[in-house]
Amino acid sequence: MGLKKIWVLVVVGAGLVTAQVVQAHPLDFMVVKTKLKAAGNELSLETEVPFLFDYPSPEYERRLEFLTGYFGANFLVRQEGRPCTLKMDGLQIEEAQPLTRFNGRFSCPAEIAGIGELKIATDLFVDLFFDLNHFVTLEVGDQVQDLLFTPRQTASPVLVSQKNFGAVLKQFLELGIEHILFGLDHILFVVAVHLVVRKFRNIIILVTSFTIAHSLTLILAGLGLITITSRLVEPLIALSIGYMAWRNFAIERRGGITNLRERWLGTFGFGLIHGLGFAAALRAVGIPQNYLLPPLLAFNGGVEIGQLAVVGALFPVLVFLQKRGKISFVVYGVSGIIAIISLIWFVQRILG
Repeated sequence: MGLKKIWVLVVVGAGLVTAQVVQAHPLDFMVVKTKLKAAGNELSLETEVPFLFDYPSPEYERRLEFLTGYFGANFLVRQEGRPCTLKMDGLQIEEAQPLTRFNGRFSCPAEIAGIGELKIATDLFVDLFFDLNHFVTLEVGDQVQDLLFTPRQTASPVLVSQKNFGAVLKQFLELGIEHILFGLDHILFVVAVHLVVRKFRNIIILVTSFTIAHSLTLILAGLGLITITSRLVEPLIALSIGYMAWRNFAIERRGGITNLRERWLGTFGFGLIHGLGFAAALRAVGIPQNYLLPPLLAFNGGVEIGQLAVVGALFPVLVFLQKRGKISFVVYGVSGIIAIISLIWFVQRILG
């Protein structure tokens, strides 16, 4: 098959694939944060959700009535077995974050003297998100308690300081794996990098360089030590994919001989950018800062497992195709499709 015919297939294939791509970073996970602070017989409520809500009515009073009903049914506080009554006071929407902040007050039957008097149960927002962690900080005088609610633990919350916080780490490990396996841009980058690699030793070198790079920027950005806007990071990620795919043509034309130093330096450099993308995805779920590092490391571990899964599936296929003498056709075709998709993504992300 001639090169022109290959490019026809490339264009058609890229169009079909791109038409199926709705977003590169699917996130069905959310972190909700609530502060409850006692004063007399009242308990103030402040709930933050990194999400912009649309309401049945644009009228403010109607919104408060709706929210009082929704929060009252899904966020329950009892004092010594007796229910506290909730009234919502207001809400603020910050589009730049994005963030929606809800404020309200629980009125309890008697003055609140200690944390032990109160029992909390909540399934707030579990009807809206596939999965979520709801961190609740309860403050009564000098007593402070941090609780974690999940869709599976709505009435018996996890004490955040306890060892069973490991369940949260498992959740973020899985989230990191899903971010790679269902984040098409990162998969295409890994595929583009390794399409022209024929030796297992070189695979290890490239995987290691990408791992070190994305771990570095993910941790630094996740802790807030460096900050770069996603409007810059996302187009750069698209460019990194396209560059690696474009370089594959030159490498394959010279017989698949890879300049390993050039390859691992490119992988390391672009890995720094992808790490910033991972950090943006993790930051979007809004983990409380004082609990950030363990989930961040677990998420990074999940990203690494996902990357190894992609490489582990790809390498045997490339070895098989090389033995059958069809590797060049695959490299040209797949690299072309990846290059076109990355160009489309670049334009889309530049245009916002």
